[in-house]
Amino acid sequence: MASVHYFIKGKSNPVSIFVRLRDGRNIDQTTSTGKTINPDFWSTKTGEVKQRAEFSDKLNLEKSLRKLRNQILENRN
Repeated sequence: MASVHYFIKGKSNPVSIFVRLRDGRNIDQTTSTGKTINPDFWSTKTGEVKQRAEFSDKLNLEKSLRKLRNQILENRN
């Protein structure tokens, strides 16, 4: 079963959001999503936007990341 996880690298503002696709031992790919975020609004524990974070583009970013995750899994399967 393939898994998709998001993470950030660095502490500067803004930072890039990266996506990692893992499927067994053979596939382990990481790439940038092209999205950026303030690291104060990102939860490294859950790999998502913090629930308490309030910024103007939060809903659009969450929707975009969800859509990207679904697209990656559909193409993989």
